[in-house]
Amino acid sequence: MRFEVGSLTDLRFDDESYVGVVAWYSLIHVPPEALPGAVAELVRVLEPGGWLLAAFQTDAETFRPNQLRDIAVSLEFHRPDPAAFGKLLDSHGLDVDATTVRAADVEAGERTRQAYVLARRRA
Repeated sequence: MRFEVGSLTDLRFDDESYVGVVAWYSLIHVPPEALPGAVAELVRVLEPGGWLLAAFQTDAETFRPNQLRDIAVSLEFHRPDPAAFGKLLDSHGLDVDATTVRAADVEAGERTRQAYVLARRRA
């Protein structure tokens, strides 16, 4: 398996080169003003008919912790609204097939609801 470090707003992959893309809690680190560009990049690398699966925290203000699990960090967690995210996907040529929002798992340390969106690139 190969791993690469890159940017969601500038993917180093050919157009229409993947049948599926998973953005699992990665888009939460993209500032809201850069989110349309990141979505455009994800769509660009999808084949027509290809799938996008995204998961993210929702329903809260931007979270800027300075420590997580006793480790100093400098992070931002942006938490998009699932309906607005669906509209953004639609504007970039994706049809949302399913959206699920579940309650926060407080026992696991979650503070917000979690959203899962499955969308397909128009052919």
